[in-house]
Amino acid sequence: MIKHKNKIIFFLIAVGIIILGYFISANSFKPPKNFIPEREGFGFLNIFIRNFFSNILLLGLALLGPISLLACGYQLFSIGMGIYRIQILYSTTVSKALLGISVHGIGEIFVILLIMWISTKITFAWIRYLFKNEDGIVRKVYAHYYSYKIIRIVSLIAIVLMLSSFLEVYWSLPFFETLFNKK
Repeated sequence: MIKHKNKIIFFLIAVGIIILGYFISANSFKPPKNFIPEREGFGFLNIFIRNFFSNILLLGLALLGPISLLACGYQLFSIGMGIYRIQILYSTTVSKALLGISVHGIGEIFVILLIMWISTKITFAWIRYLFKNEDGIVRKVYAHYYSYKIIRIVSLIAIVLMLSSFLEVYWSLPFFETLFNKK
């Protein structure tokens, strides 16, 4: 059973990683002189397939525990970097950049957090197996997530990312275009 306190701590760590990505991008990002937003390659199906398969790859990496945690952390870090880049490239405020990303980004962040949670459970199972000699704990955790719940997890990821891709194409991209046209 997941404790409420652990969920809050986990969420705050994820938000901290996003904020860290924002501030590091603020120190290292050099905007191009001539920026023109492109919509090529931003079809609904294209975005869904790219997001879905990258997250399924992360789910597969979750078998390795800490490696998936690092990859998920990098995904969250990249979201923070994207927020800053949108703010600079579209000459807008942080709140408008967050509004544009948050509509479709909440679903993507939810999926990344779900995969991070599974990776964390597997990592702690390996730690308990290696250092506390709890036999069968790793097999039990793998069976729980990859035998019993895998269909539900993949279905949930597909539904959430499909909705996020739809919102990205039909809400976020037009919103960013209006920001660019106001420059």
